Amino acid sequence: MRKTLIALAGAVLSLSAVAPATAQTKPTRIIVAFTPGGPVDIVARTISEQLGRELNRQVVVDNKPGANGAIGALAMKRSEPTPMASSGIGSIPHLAIEQFGDAAGLRLLHVPYKGAAQAIADVMGGQVAAWFGDVPGMITLVRAGKLKPLGMAAKRRHPALPDVPTLEEQGIRGVDTNNWYALFVSSKTPPAVIDSLNQAVRRTLAAAAVRERLIGLGADPAPSSPAELASLVAADTEKWGKLIRAKNIRPD
Repeated sequence: MRKTLIALAGAVLSLSAVAPATAQTKPTRIIVAFTPGGPVDIVARTISEQLGRELNRQVVVDNKPGANGAIGALAMKRSEPTPMASSGIGSIPHLAIEQFGDAAGLRLLHVPYKGAAQAIADVMGGQVAAWFGDVPGMITLVRAGKLKPLGMAAKRRHPALPDVPTLEEQGIRGVDTNNWYALFVSSKTPPAVIDSLNQAVRRTLAAAAVRERLIGLGADPAPSSPAELASLVAADTEKWGKLIRAKNIRPD
């Protein structure tokens, strides 16, 4: 069963801001959280030249589009890492944070929690800026307006939240963290038993009531064979293993 991860924030973040220079010779940046050529960008570029004369230094416009303005807001905080929560060290949400930081060019402070419940509460309470979570665990809070979705960390939009664009649509490429659940048994289990269990699971996921309930929760029922699951595990082990080694991620 596949689940799409979604980047979420508990409050609307600022859309654009001026980052003052720390020295006379260093340019002042106007961070615009939208693409070049839009109305905010046009206004910023219109005032930048005169503002530079007033400040006696160069003023440059720096476009940081994506995630409904959140990328621009986060760029303002690059000197101090922005806290982002996950459900634990080495979890898929943690790895999504690492991918997102690299793709967006941001310094992110990973704040690991022991599970999702407290992380969600702290995002809504403003203790951490945002987090990546599975759609099934978030969709009720999103629909209630308690969490603001910033983007889907997947290659396509989620059918349960069709108005939420993917991060790639917003110019942030390289964040693809579709999560999944599966059932495993002991390696000593006889093949005939494995096949019987697999067929039972397939019938369960095909049952209309179960399928409709899972889809309503934001999950994507995707039954597979044992061989297909083994292939998926091998592919994800290679994919995430590279990131884990590159980031030197270790368990508590």
